[in-house]
Amino acid sequence: MNQDREFRPSPIDGLSVELVRMILSVVPDVASLQAAALSCPLFYRAFLEAETAITAQVLLNQIDISVLPEAMAASESSSLRPHDTEPKNGQVIVDFVTQNLRQRPTPPRSWSLRKALRLGRLHVYMDGLAKKFAMAALTKRPLNRSKSIATRQEICRIERALYRFEIYCNLFRESPKAQSSVYGEQKQLFFANFAPWENEQLDCIHDFLVQIVSPEHDIAWGAFHVKYGDRVDSPFIQHVLSLGLEKLHQIAGAETYEERYGLLYSSHCPPATDSFLHEGLRGANEQNDNIFLDDLTPEDRTLHIKWLFFADPDSGPADVWRWAHQEESWANWVYQENRHGEQIYMSGGTGWWSWGDQSKVRWRGGVMPGQGRSVPVHTKPNSLREARDMLTMMKLPPSVK
Repeated sequence: MNQDREFRPSPIDGLSVELVRMILSVVPDVASLQAAALSCPLFYRAFLEAETAITAQVLLNQIDISVLPEAMAASESSSLRPHDTEPKNGQVIVDFVTQNLRQRPTPPRSWSLRKALRLGRLHVYMDGLAKKFAMAALTKRPLNRSKSIATRQEICRIERALYRFEIYCNLFRESPKAQSSVYGEQKQLFFANFAPWENEQLDCIHDFLVQIVSPEHDIAWGAFHVKYGDRVDSPFIQHVLSLGLEKLHQIAGAETYEERYGLLYSSHCPPATDSFLHEGLRGANEQNDNIFLDDLTPEDRTLHIKWLFFADPDSGPADVWRWAHQEESWANWVYQENRHGEQIYMSGGTGWWSWGDQSKVRWRGGVMPGQGRSVPVHTKPNSLREARDMLTMMKLPPSVK
């Protein structure tokens, strides 16, 4: 009796191949597809006989079709070598830009599991950050107290901007020894491919990621006089941003002081990057030659304003951009040089301010960053809250200001 029970076939073995393929096609992501295909011989055989079709469907279950071209480009850009000065490497970068940024690529209809897994892994990091961005955007400074939820269309717009950020990282980040060989060409190679409001979306992503990184400054960084709540153009923060989505996802998800310590601390002075996205966004503006948006004729707008990289069916982003910049010259169409109020807000300050007078600004912990009591660098905090309180009290010595 026990022997008969031991060799009794599983009910799943009676499923038809067609039904198994349908089951595999509805799993939510590529990693789950791999696990399901390896779960039993029947599923494995059914998968092998239709690998590319099943994988293509599951990839669309995980990554929206309106986002997939950006995901493909971000994944492909990870293999670029922008610090290699060989002429043939420069041509590889130009070819990448031509095929993926000059025009939006069309996704293939079939995918191997191996290639799809690369996209799926990157999308996990991107998806986590996109959800945090949406939550932050809908909860800070609300126009009303009703609960808001981002639409699928809005989430996809955030995802596309995050993938553009990853592409920018892979093209223009500094290495420990050298600047990207194409850093000086980023306006032509990168920003010129997008409408100004799409570049401004990347600006929003930049500022959001700065907000994620800034509070996570490790207490040990105080030994090197790195301020808590530093400016958006801090070379230390810019370096952390340049590490890309995977690292930033890890930092955003760290829940304990020890986890943050491991992610951000090394025994050496924190690396600094002077030439990254903050500088790139400033350079994305045109020179101020008195070309104002509200003075442009329809023909002038066609000439001076790059059309959308992604044909967004919602005109809202473009409409808001035109409204916000209607009286500005194209020297401010992407990046606003005058962002003092935003810098105060991102450093933890709230309330009223005016030029030359910050007396009414309320600072987190009651102390303006860099202006509080000095803290011994050897002090070890007992909790994350204590670490943050100590960081707000840090004061740079005059010799390094």
